Amino acid sequence: MNCNEEDVIGKNILEFVHPDERERVAQLHIQRFKYDMQIQPYETIILTKDGNEINVEINGSLLEQKGRKIVMVILRDITLRTIQQEQQEILISQLEETRKNLLKEKAELVSLNEKLTESEQNMKDALAVKERFLSIISHDLINPVSGSKSLINLLYNDYEEMKPEEIREILLALRDTLVNLDDMVNTLILWAKSQSSQIKPNPIDFNINDLIFSIVSLLSAQALNKQIKLIQDSNKDIIVYADVNITQTILRNLISNAIKFTFEGGQVNIGATEQNDKFVEVYVKDNGIGMSEEALNKIFKLESSFYTFGTNSERGYGLGLLLVKNFVELLGGKISVESKLNQGSTFRFTLPKGNEK
Repeated sequence: MNCNEEDVIGKNILEFVHPDERERVAQLHIQRFKYDMQIQPYETIILTKDGNEINVEINGSLLEQKGRKIVMVILRDITLRTIQQEQQEILISQLEETRKNLLKEKAELVSLNEKLTESEQNMKDALAVKERFLSIISHDLINPVSGSKSLINLLYNDYEEMKPEEIREILLALRDTLVNLDDMVNTLILWAKSQSSQIKPNPIDFNINDLIFSIVSLLSAQALNKQIKLIQDSNKDIIVYADVNITQTILRNLISNAIKFTFEGGQVNIGATEQNDKFVEVYVKDNGIGMSEEALNKIFKLESSFYTFGTNSERGYGLGLLLVKNFVELLGGKISVESKLNQGSTFRFTLPKGNEK
């Protein structure tokens, strides 16, 4: 402090304390000497004769000498310790900042890895799409076209020698082939559009049971050919919020599939129920041939080559159900299936609930 003994002895400690600290130090002394003869160590700042600040630790005792009470104060310069503490705090702060940066970098790496994994899966899906298209075009489209061409050539070359029933048989085969080709091509186009995000939903509120009724009417002739009953379980007004055309495609595919895989004289039930205050569940249930566990694991997977045959040897290409799944998810719903071999299948999908007028 650059002080002599006479500069310190007999002086009030507050004379040396920094002005900003004097009130606090005075209160400490008053409070502690009131109940004890000792002051617990505390830190403060004092000023030297030349005006420099020094960090000190103060210990004090109350003594009696010749009937007088005096205060003995011991000051210890802790400037170096204070500097070390400050440096330590800076170092701790830097380490904490480094830790946060490392955690941030780790999170970014995890996110990047997830994006890379997702990108890899998207590439695999894109490759599967390409392979499935090539498979369908090279086999499922070309073969029926070639077969139709052969039938037409046969009819053209031998028409005059054929009996009417033979001509009719060929024409019926051509009709069935072209109907199946038309259905397949339309499904391919819709599926391709859904994969490339070309289809944008236009949701509105509408009564799902009205739409079910119209599709049941539309497919009644197809069902009648196999003596299959199409039964709508309810005509209650149930409002959904969805795209009408997309929902129509979903229902048409599911009901048409149910007819395809149900035996003559069978039954298909279609209905809708309010699942909760947010979603409506629509179902299509048949008592047809059902599916094995292996088939259940493949029907909604793009990479699986999945071919089935209906009860009248109608061929299923698997794309219809993939299209249905894409469309249901596009509308904000989910789809599931329950099925057992030779016991029928039940497809269920959800749609957002609409507002009743």
